[in-house]
Amino acid sequence: MSDLVNHPKHYNQSGRKECWDEMKEIFGLEAVVIFDVLSAYKYHYRAGSKEGNPEKQDKAKIQNYMNHAKELLDSLEKYDDEPVNYARFTYEKFKNELDKNNERK
Repeated sequence: MSDLVNHPKHYNQSGRKECWDEMKEIFGLEAVVIFDVLSAYKYHYRAGSKEGNPEKQDKAKIQNYMNHAKELLDSLEKYDDEPVNYARFTYEKFKNELDKNNERK
């Protein structure tokens, strides 16, 4: 399952960089943070309800996307501009929601 979560083959094509690396170069770190958070939200929303994708795998993907977003935000720590602040806001908003859901369980 680790390969399906962390480095799926379909996002590592021969002769190219990993998809996330290309996305960072093309769209910028802030946009990728927001993409990561929205992807985590998608897996949170559907966790365990898509055929062939067990809840455990979806939850691992949520964590993987949120970890990647946090890593990118940490690399942007010294910046204080609108795109970076919006990326931080987006990350924190969903992280707080995840924390609330975990407290309820």
